[in-house]
Amino acid sequence: MTARTYLMTLACAALLSVPATAQGTANLPSLPLFSTEYTVKAGDTLYSIARAFGTTPEALITLNALTGTTLEVSQVLRVQPGVPRPAPVTFSSALIPLPTELPKDVTPLPTKPPVTPVSVAANDPTYTTYTVKAKDTLYSIAKAFGSSTEALARLNNLTSSTVDIGQVLKVPRLKPAPAALPSTPGISAAPSRPAASGPVRGPVAVSGKPTATHAGMTFTPTSTGSIPTQAFLDGMPFAFQTYNNCGPSAVSAVLGYYGVNVNQHQLRPIMRPQGGYMQVQAIAPVVARYGLKSTVLRGGKISQIKRLVSAGIPVIVLQWYDRPGHIPHFRVVRGFDDAAGVMWVSDSMVGNVAYLPYAHFDALWNTQGRQFVPVYRAANDTQVKALLRN
Repeated sequence: MTARTYLMTLACAALLSVPATAQGTANLPSLPLFSTEYTVKAGDTLYSIARAFGTTPEALITLNALTGTTLEVSQVLRVQPGVPRPAPVTFSSALIPLPTELPKDVTPLPTKPPVTPVSVAANDPTYTTYTVKAKDTLYSIAKAFGSSTEALARLNNLTSSTVDIGQVLKVPRLKPAPAALPSTPGISAAPSRPAASGPVRGPVAVSGKPTATHAGMTFTPTSTGSIPTQAFLDGMPFAFQTYNNCGPSAVSAVLGYYGVNVNQHQLRPIMRPQGGYMQVQAIAPVVARYGLKSTVLRGGKISQIKRLVSAGIPVIVLQWYDRPGHIPHFRVVRGFDDAAGVMWVSDSMVGNVAYLPYAHFDALWNTQGRQFVPVYRAANDTQVKALLRN
């Protein structure tokens, strides 16, 4: 793992993007920050402008003292009360003297306890050795061998997480991989059915993708409500996230599936206005601008996810990133395969097409109430609610 990827892994749960154009919304204006006025363009209506700016026609009529709903091209409307721009930040060039010693009433931080080494016999068959290579980190080595940085530090009597090229480390011996199932059609690196036991791990990226059952913007629930054995949503754009921006990245991917070209950098100031983690409640107002609806649900089950995806509906889930208790993370579920026993996901930290074994998906979901957010066309609200009741 590179230093850049490691830093990105330290914090991730945000959401991005400002609207662009979607099917049925070609005439909607963009939303510049701090804008208080809008110039009417050809094709605009009072309703379309109100919808784009998150207000109502009645509010625009009152704000602009209009006597009717007829608009003229090039007419200038106030669209929201004035929002003052923040005052520019100025910095002083004067140096601030720093104290040379701690105040008397400050208690120094406790020192980190020394690492207790683990004694391993030279001929212990459960361990082997690994020689550190360029770009290796203690974290990447631990992950590759199904261990943790703390366990490797104890095993090798390390006093820090720094490792040197050529350094020989004791590591757990990897168990033989289970026999692979026949390849999923259309994929160049199909997963094998996961072992019954072993450490929970994050998604694994693949270089191809499964055969698509939906190509974007299609809603095709089965008449019986039964769940097929596999499904995959195609037509979903992808970009690796910037720092702490997994939420906006997930929303951007889902909007792209519905034909809306909005990137994570446009969504970030809207969905993470304070710069912290994105909240699930930030999704609904953004997707509503494009005639889409989202519902925040708790206590999720894999069968519910399968039913939604098999109907052509992408689902944003909030899970742990790669192991229970380690970094809350948004990712998009875009398929499943019963034969391989995996969920297909789009993960802004891993790749556009990655898989999680059912058991690992379920274990990583045990955070913050097993939340999931299907995003679908508002016209399909009744059908989607029926799917969730089954």
